[in-house]
Amino acid sequence: MGIMSDLFSRWAGYSERVAFEFNKQVITYGELKERIDEKIAFLEKNGVYRKSHVAIKITNPIRYCINFLALWRMDVTIVPIDTQITGEGLLELLAQSDVDVFISDVFDCSNEDLKGLNKACKCFKNIVCYKNDKIQTFKISEGENVVPWETAQGIDSENGFLLLFTSGTSGSGKSKGVLIKKENFLNNAKKVVAYTELTENDSILLTLPLTYCFALSQLLSHLMVCGKCYFTQSTRVTQHLLSDIAGYGVTNYASTPYFFETIEKDYLQNAKLDFHNLRFIMSAGSYLAQGVITQIREYFPETILFNNYGQTEASPRISYNKISSVNDEIESVGKPLPGVEIRIFDETGKEIKDGSVGIIGYKSEDGMEGYYKQSLVNKQEFLLSGDLGYLNEEGKLVIKGRKDSMIKVNGRKVYKNVIEEELYQLPFIKNIRIKKERHRYFGEYFIAYIVFDENYDIKTSLSEIRKYCRKHFDKVSRPKKYVICEGFELNSNQKVVIREGK
Repeated sequence: MGIMSDLFSRWAGYSERVAFEFNKQVITYGELKERIDEKIAFLEKNGVYRKSHVAIKITNPIRYCINFLALWRMDVTIVPIDTQITGEGLLELLAQSDVDVFISDVFDCSNEDLKGLNKACKCFKNIVCYKNDKIQTFKISEGENVVPWETAQGIDSENGFLLLFTSGTSGSGKSKGVLIKKENFLNNAKKVVAYTELTENDSILLTLPLTYCFALSQLLSHLMVCGKCYFTQSTRVTQHLLSDIAGYGVTNYASTPYFFETIEKDYLQNAKLDFHNLRFIMSAGSYLAQGVITQIREYFPETILFNNYGQTEASPRISYNKISSVNDEIESVGKPLPGVEIRIFDETGKEIKDGSVGIIGYKSEDGMEGYYKQSLVNKQEFLLSGDLGYLNEEGKLVIKGRKDSMIKVNGRKVYKNVIEEELYQLPFIKNIRIKKERHRYFGEYFIAYIVFDENYDIKTSLSEIRKYCRKHFDKVSRPKKYVICEGFELNSNQKVVIREGK
């Protein structure tokens, strides 16, 4: 089994240690192993066979983890489904990923839904449904014997695969299913254990959706060392999450930049929360502004910040920067992890070696096999990430944003992150997002979406922003429009959604 045994091998010596806690429900590692063994036996009796494609759409985090880990030990392909995807979107994902067994606690097992499922998924056979803590199983049909895409492509793994759907879309308009060998995903998590120095004494508050690559990596890395995982129902409001981090006394917390951007200094000071147990915090998923990093160091002076870069396609970590003091460099996301190589390319695919900004490309020993039913990855070639950046003199990667975060005006490149970084320093700006737009005749330009601090007058602050931009940015660079927003929110894929003011 090789690296796969690393996940479960230590559990025997830590059977009394708590693995999961949620809503006062506590499960030890000994109990977790028993529940997983029982679940494997149950699934094998209900149509989950070697090479099956099994989708899970479960809201209860402990129930989700037990089913996920049982499937992890079986030679199957696991297809985590976002709980917010319903109706035609759900049927499309199940059909696209050749699912033959579906496990859910939020699926309405009415006749119409079952008919729709059977009609959409030709290879579909069984459904396992949780309702009021009881399990119902439904045999839909014998299903067609569909050869899985990975088998048809000659890709093999004795442990099975993860099939993770990203928030992006392919040229066909369908969601991209990233196919990853389980052993590669676990190998990447093992590297996280190494650079964060995780031990059995560590505990984490998991609030990101467990269908999210970054969250699954965090889960597996902690289970690998027999650490403790807390779950909470407070998954969106930053103040509630901060209270939970302090209340549970966790040693680490990982989230997307949105969480760190929305921390309020006044709340931290007034709430008097105790973070003395918090050994490190981690950011990944998108660009983290240097101004935000500076604030985090101010808010959590005794806590290490790991600023990560990665993608689902990379399982997911590519590089990290450990920031533990005010003297540490904060511009980069560090050097690549072992087994990862990073280079920069121009729009024609030619490598850039002079330190200029270009498209980030990488090769990773943990990388995906390809996009399901769309394309295989050539492991000998660099995968272009779609992100922009450059390698500094120390060989560290500096992120400049996505390809859509740059505009070209008269051949000159302008980056939105530069503007966001500068404007974020203004005291009356609570949060800001710069977005690219295109005018029919005049080309590309930037729009600034701004959330103002409630202690400042909006009209006066907006006037100050315009003056500031005229002083610090030339006519080409500065935003052409300013939109006042009530706030920013996260969708189920952890992407920021702008809520404009009335």
